Amino acid sequence: MKIFSLVLATMISLTILSSAVQDKVTTGPYSISFDLGLPKDAYKVEIADPKNAETASGNVQTQYSLEIVNRTGINRMATISIAKAPQILLTLDEMATNARLNMQNFGFSDIEAAALKIDEKNGSICMGYYFINKVKNEVYLVNYYPDRNTSASIMSSYPWNEGTLSILKTIHIETINATEP
Repeated sequence: MKIFSLVLATMISLTILSSAVQDKVTTGPYSISFDLGLPKDAYKVEIADPKNAETASGNVQTQYSLEIVNRTGINRMATISIAKAPQILLTLDEMATNARLNMQNFGFSDIEAAALKIDEKNGSICMGYYFINKVKNEVYLVNYYPDRNTSASIMSSYPWNEGTLSILKTIHIETINATEP
């Protein structure tokens, strides 16, 4: 009986390990890796075309992003956006306050904000709610700097324990080219 239990436990572990796949994508000068913690056939990764945007100070920056779209019929997705931007030196509390204000400006309610480490860097996370057809939906917004010249944000509507936490624990962003196109 003990051997059967050991074999069964090993098979379950291997099934779990094979169902979650580390994704690695390249967009512009960035390599992004993450593990959603879900079977690969439950979502797809779509890389968006780069977009130029002007900042409040008049600087033009190119934003690179990708979307993780749920394939199970449930309305969930995550977006990872990266831009070349000098790091703004803020305390962790200031980062969380700014993230909370951003979510308030977009109409989210019941917002909670906190500082966190992501990809071994200081960052902020906010969780808030929005309503679609009278259904309350949660959204997470994370901001951090993978390096001193790169800004990253992650917005996820995956539940905390069904995708969002896994992304935050496994994301890694690297600059792979010294210059942008």
